[in-house]
Amino acid sequence: MKPLKLTMRAFGPYKDEEIIDFSKLENHRLFVISGKTGAGKTTIFDGIAFALYGSGSGSDRKDHKSLRSQFADDHVHTAVELLFEVHGKTYRVFRQLPHVKKGRKTATGEDYAFFEIGPNGEELKVVERQKAKEINTKIEEIIGLTYDQFNQIIMLPQGEFRKLLTSQTENKEAILRKIFKTERYGEIANKLEDKKQVAETEAKMAKAMRDQYIDQILGALPLRESLLFERLQNHANVYQIMQALDEEKSYYEQKTITDEAHYENCFKAHNDMQEKCIEGEKRNERIHVLQMKREQLAQKASERPVFENKKHEYEAAVKAANILPLYDAHGTTLKELAHTAEKLEMYEVQLKQLEVQLAQTNDYLKAEQAREPERTKRINDVNELEKIKPVYEEIDKLTKKIPALQRNFDQLTQEMTDVQALYNKQKEALARQGELVEKIEQQVSLLPEKLKQEQQLKDVTNAFLKLNKARGQTVLLQTDVEKATAQYEEANRLYEEQEQKWIHNRAYELALTLVPGSACPVCGSTEHPNLQTNEVGTVDKTVLQQAKTAVASTQQHQSMIHGKLEAATLQLQEYQQELIASGVDLSKEDHYKEQFVLASNEVQALQQKSTELTQLKSQLKQTKQVMEQCEEKLVVLRAKHEEQQQLLLQQQTILTEKQSTIPSHLQTLAQVNEAYEKVQQELSHLQKVLKEAEQKYELVHTNVIKVREAIKHTNERKIALTKKLEQDKAQLHEALIQADFADENAFKLALRTEVQIDTLQQQYMDFTKELHALTQFVQGEEQALQGKELADVEGMRAQLQLLKEAYEQAFNTLNKTREYVTHCDHYAHKLSSVAEEIDRLEKISGEIVQLYDVLRGKNDPRISFERYVQMGYLEQITEAANIRLYNLSNGQFRLECSERQESHGRQSGLSLDVYDSYTGQARDVKTLSGGEKFNASLCLALGMADVIQSFQGNVRIDTMFIDEGFGSLDEESLVRAIDTLIELQKSGRMIGVISHVAELKDAMPAILEVEKLKEGHSRTKIILK
Repeated sequence: MKPLKLTMRAFGPYKDEEIIDFSKLENHRLFVISGKTGAGKTTIFDGIAFALYGSGSGSDRKDHKSLRSQFADDHVHTAVELLFEVHGKTYRVFRQLPHVKKGRKTATGEDYAFFEIGPNGEELKVVERQKAKEINTKIEEIIGLTYDQFNQIIMLPQGEFRKLLTSQTENKEAILRKIFKTERYGEIANKLEDKKQVAETEAKMAKAMRDQYIDQILGALPLRESLLFERLQNHANVYQIMQALDEEKSYYEQKTITDEAHYENCFKAHNDMQEKCIEGEKRNERIHVLQMKREQLAQKASERPVFENKKHEYEAAVKAANILPLYDAHGTTLKELAHTAEKLEMYEVQLKQLEVQLAQTNDYLKAEQAREPERTKRINDVNELEKIKPVYEEIDKLTKKIPALQRNFDQLTQEMTDVQALYNKQKEALARQGELVEKIEQQVSLLPEKLKQEQQLKDVTNAFLKLNKARGQTVLLQTDVEKATAQYEEANRLYEEQEQKWIHNRAYELALTLVPGSACPVCGSTEHPNLQTNEVGTVDKTVLQQAKTAVASTQQHQSMIHGKLEAATLQLQEYQQELIASGVDLSKEDHYKEQFVLASNEVQALQQKSTELTQLKSQLKQTKQVMEQCEEKLVVLRAKHEEQQQLLLQQQTILTEKQSTIPSHLQTLAQVNEAYEKVQQELSHLQKVLKEAEQKYELVHTNVIKVREAIKHTNERKIALTKKLEQDKAQLHEALIQADFADENAFKLALRTEVQIDTLQQQYMDFTKELHALTQFVQGEEQALQGKELADVEGMRAQLQLLKEAYEQAFNTLNKTREYVTHCDHYAHKLSSVAEEIDRLEKISGEIVQLYDVLRGKNDPRISFERYVQMGYLEQITEAANIRLYNLSNGQFRLECSERQESHGRQSGLSLDVYDSYTGQARDVKTLSGGEKFNASLCLALGMADVIQSFQGNVRIDTMFIDEGFGSLDEESLVRAIDTLIELQKSGRMIGVISHVAELKDAMPAILEVEKLKEGHSRTKIILK
């Protein structure tokens, strides 16, 4: 991955949009990122990491909230865009964080984009959806590195650089696990542990089931002296018990044959006795039934006279039923004749009454017909009133309409008066408001000048605040410079003492090797007049190096503090020059503050007046609008008032004309309606009385005709019925004689209903059938049972019960024997299955335990399989690192994987030692000095990059960023480190280094300068040498 252009907006110390175009570096692949502390150098790394992976660089810079610039305007969203190149293709990735703006409760603005840039500059789609998760996955796939791998080998942030070198074994394991994804081996071990527990549990369950089956055998089979129970009591193994079960099964199979033969014999004896018992019960039952039927036959024979009488009663009832229609017809004719005579008499009386009514209604009708002139007069009166009624209705409408028109006219008049008064009032208010606006405008015209004056005083006041703050910082830094100078002098004094001792001892060691006449390896002289003859204490080179490091460290600290003091002094002088250039008297700070407060109060008062002026102008505008509305309304009201006045006069004239045409005795519509109603009622009454007289006469006349016709028909009917009655009487008498009835009373006594006749017939027939059936049954049974006696059924039943109990006991014995055979088969099968299952589970469990122990490191070196894989990676990394470390340490150091055991039972294998060729011994890397640790860490990082690139062929490590660390190097080590970086960039890599070391800045061909402005935010620029 090679960055081409980085764009940051509202990100860290960068307030606005900051663009870093790496193409401006031209062919300089090695550059230094320089700037003051806190200016935002590391933020450039954060921007690249955030654009690619959505998180800042380093474990302490992942919080998104800390990435937003504190200088950013509220409407600006925090966003980063990176244009980068991988495998010859160019990509653009964009991420924008959500932001809660002022006055809102929820965050908005979150946005993501990821595209490939085509050959013509077009953007090609890379992911299906522009979502953070899909973009992260695709970028990892394209670059070939995860976020953790990227931070470990491409971007080396502060605090993360030396972890692989100096951290504990557990921390190294975590680092290697993230980078090389070895956690799958630990997951396999965890899964094996789960499987081991499952297999052990299943084996325990299978053994418990085996023991349960063995215990169940004792309850399922009866105890007897056999091989099975002997082995059960002696706790034999499962295979011995299975063998004994086979013998037990054979015993019960033989016993089944014997029990089955016994059961069949008992069952046959029971069935034979049961048949005899049933036959005896049947014979006894027939004898008892024969005796009962004989008694029933005698009873029926004694009832014969009764049923003979029922037979005679039935025959007489049948004859009477045949004569009954003639008897009924005679009675019907007699009743009808009597009814007809009664109707004839009634009609004759009714006719006399109707003839009297007819005479009366005729006289009443003639009297009403004589009032025809009176009806004619009433009709003429009604017609006359109907003609003049519309005139009265129109007069009534006008009488009601004119007052309403008058009210509308009066209302319009009042409304015109009110609108005119409002207009006059608004006109007066308009004059007052205009004068007030003019007065306040004169006052507010001074506001721009006052604002300018207030801003000038505010700038002066703020400048004094910065000046005072700078003075305070200068005082504090002066104290720090004095302390740092004292620390440096003390460290330098101690170093010079140790160095003199070390040189003195080296001269003493050299003097011991010199021989008179031999050349000195230092000066070449063969004479040695002033040899060092004594040793001044023991000074170890490591102690001397530590003292030298302490001098460099205190000197660097002194330079840093002194640089801060110079910067603060320059800042203080700049603030003073700015104030003096503005014409400010530095001795009158309090005066300027007081003038600022007075100016602020005046501006505030004028701003209030300005607000008041705005409100007055709004009121003035509203007053003018009200006046215009009043003028428009007056025009409309005047037109309506004149129109209403003309309409009122017109309606009043029409009413006067109508009133002059009506009769004097009828002045109102109510009087006309009353007269009309009265005449109408009189006419209706006359017409109604005439119509009622005509209807009554017509009704009575019609009834007279109807009654006369009814009398005629009824008299004819009476004559016909008299003749028919004589004929019916003769036919009935003849039928009674033929049926042998002595008279009509005998006939009536013989009458029965149809149900009674059927009942008599059925009773006689049932008696005859039962008598015949009993006679036949008794004769047949007497012949069949001749010579047979009652059997001893109770004795037979007692014998049958004994035989039943014997065969049931034999049956139960047979079933139990068969059940024992089944139990033997069942438990033999169960034990065989569970034994096979136990063998299988124990075999699986053993294999899993063996594999689990290997993966978890349960061995003498206490190295898990995952740790073993990580050791392989670490060895390759150290081999690659040693190639560069050899040059950086001038052949002194070589990293080695340590074989020492960890304490407290922890796994070992990832510890690192450094072999010192000067001493010929290996020691812990933690004993290295700060600069030596930096060199070793840098080589490890570069070695890791080489290893990852060799393992993952699609990974191209074209870029590396290093944050801090060069300040701990001495001059020689710094030169070697710079040479190493130059060699790296020759391979095509772009290498960016954050450092405050002047020598490093001087050695770099290009500088990315981060400048912190006075306002607090930063900007960048690229400087080429």
